[in-house]
Amino acid sequence: MNNSLTVLGSTAPLIAYSFSSRGFPDLVQRVQQLLPSINSAFLISLFDVWHLSELSDFLTTTDTRVRIWDSGGYETKFSDDVSSVISAVPSSSHWELQHYIEAARRIPWNGRDILVSFDNTPPLSVDQQLEIATEGYDHIEGEYLRDVLLHVPTDYDIAKLVSEIVPHLSRIDIIGFTEKEIAPTWKRGVHFIHTFKQEFARLNLNAPPIHLFGCLDPKSVTYFTLAGVSVFDGLSWLRYFFYNGTTLYRREFEFLGDFQGIRPTQDIDTAISLHNMNEMQQLHADLNFHLTLGDEGIFIDEKRILQSILAQGEQG
Repeated sequence: MNNSLTVLGSTAPLIAYSFSSRGFPDLVQRVQQLLPSINSAFLISLFDVWHLSELSDFLTTTDTRVRIWDSGGYETKFSDDVSSVISAVPSSSHWELQHYIEAARRIPWNGRDILVSFDNTPPLSVDQQLEIATEGYDHIEGEYLRDVLLHVPTDYDIAKLVSEIVPHLSRIDIIGFTEKEIAPTWKRGVHFIHTFKQEFARLNLNAPPIHLFGCLDPKSVTYFTLAGVSVFDGLSWLRYFFYNGTTLYRREFEFLGDFQGIRPTQDIDTAISLHNMNEMQQLHADLNFHLTLGDEGIFIDEKRILQSILAQGEQG
C-alpha cells in the first residue's frame, strides 16, 4: 500500500474543493473557471468523468495537485449532504461498479491521487461494503491511495465498527464517512471521530487518516480537525459565502462594507467561490501552524468547547 502521509502531509488537514454535476448543471464551466486557482486539492466524481467528455481536458499526469476521484454515489442517490439547501435531484443515468472501474481507468495517475471506493449500492453491512471496495480496487491498476467510504447508521456501535475494519487495514489508506451519517449534530460528530480514534488506540493500532465527506465550512473544518479528521471535501464553497470563519448566505457580501472581493471582470459566483478559497487557505495556514508548532495562542475557544463536548460524551 502507499504511504498516505506522503500525500496528505503529516499535520495540517487536506482541504479538497469539490465539484459535482448534481445541483450544478454548469459543472464544466465552473471547473474551467475555478480549477486553475486551486493550489491544494480538488474532488471530481468519476460519474462526471464518465458522462462528461469535456472533463477529459483536465485529466493530465502533469497536474501535481492532490486529486480525489469520488465514487459517483452522490450524483446518483436520493441523498443530500449537510450543506444542501434545496434537494438536488440525482441523475437518472445508470451507474454501476463496471462503469466506476472503466472511468477510473481513464485517469492518468500523477502519484498523488486518491480513489474513493464504489458506494452506489443498497444499504449493506460494513463487511459487504469493504468487500465491494476491494473488488473495485482489484480491477484498477495505478498508483493511488485507497479511500474507503463507509456508510453506517448514526447509532452504530463504534467498537464493533472498528473490529470490522481492522482485518482490512492492510488494504485501506484512508477511511471515509459522510458528515451527515456519523451523527445528527456536529457535536455528536466530533465525539464519534474522537471515540473512533480512541478505539484504535485501545487496540494499540494506528487509525487510518479519516476523510469526512460533505464537510467544508470553516467552523466544522476547525472542530473536526481538532478532533482528528485529516481530509475534508464539500460543495459549501460553491453554495455559500465564507466570512471571518462564518458561513453566510451568498449575497450577504452586499451588506459588508469592507468586503472587496467582487471585481467587475468576474461574475459573482466565480468571485465568491475564489473568495471562499482564500478564506479556507487562511484557515488551513492557521491550523497548520497550530498543529505543527503546538501554538496555544490560537483556537483557544474552539479547544475549550471541544474539550467540554468530549467530556459530556454522546449527549454533548
